[in-house]
Amino acid sequence: MGLELPEPLLEALRGLGEEVFHPEGAEVLSEGGARAERFFLVLEGRAGLYRGGRKALEAGPGEVLGLPSLLSGEPPAFTVRAETPLRLLALPPEALHLLL
Repeated sequence: MGLELPEPLLEALRGLGEEVFHPEGAEVLSEGGARAERFFLVLEGRAGLYRGGRKALEAGPGEVLGLPSLLSGEPPAFTVRAETPLRLLALPPEALHLLL
């Protein structure tokens, strides 16, 4: 289940981040690829998380993607692919304190 963020917090996050759009089928993160330099808040759409080519999880509005890779400095453990058109808020590491 995703986060339900109060509008003032969402606006503060928007001020720190950048909205990005991925069409259906686009890859957001790649399993074993480059480590995440930012994390993503799903604003609209659904993402599938795949490990070893098999779908393991789904993420939707209010859920965060890429955070484990960002925090650990390790490559992503999952490939994240847009299952539907996907609108994300790409956030720098400094935005994490607002969510905590």
